Amino acid sequence: MDNKGFTLIEAIVVVAILGLVITSLAGLFESGMFSFHRVNNQSELQQNLRTSLNLIIREIQSAKGISSISTNEIIIINDDGEKRYFLDNDNIAGEHPYQIKGKTLYYQINSSPAEPVALFIKGLKFDWKPEGANPQDVSFVSVTIEGELPSGKEIILNSGAEIKWKSFESLTQ
Repeated sequence: MDNKGFTLIEAIVVVAILGLVITSLAGLFESGMFSFHRVNNQSELQQNLRTSLNLIIREIQSAKGISSISTNEIIIINDDGEKRYFLDNDNIAGEHPYQIKGKTLYYQINSSPAEPVALFIKGLKFDWKPEGANPQDVSFVSVTIEGELPSGKEIILNSGAEIKWKSFESLTQ
């Protein structure tokens, strides 16, 4: 008998094995793509938070002083007058360069339209030293910015800024 081909059973076994291998590879590919997107989204949120935090810290460092501060608002005094930073929406939004609307942090210069800086912002919080001090005596401000991805993953970044004019004042007195 001449055996130059495959039997039907051999062909079915080969197709079944190939099906299992391809299904396993497709599952691994899908899992890899899911991980890639998750890490990419997390990285993008971290970058947005870092950029926002750096902008706010730079403004605080260049301030000549603080006229008011609470955990969700700071009013700094600079060469141009006062600037406010808010945690939530407010009715006089045109006066505040940094503001959160929904889950987006916006930055607005003068009367130009507000530009989005970061998405998925959950909150913005201010803390200061010395604790309980009058706003004019505050020398250090800590800013915490919190973001949340649609998946529920939270990222919190914190940075601080010394009021440079306060340091300069203490050296000149």
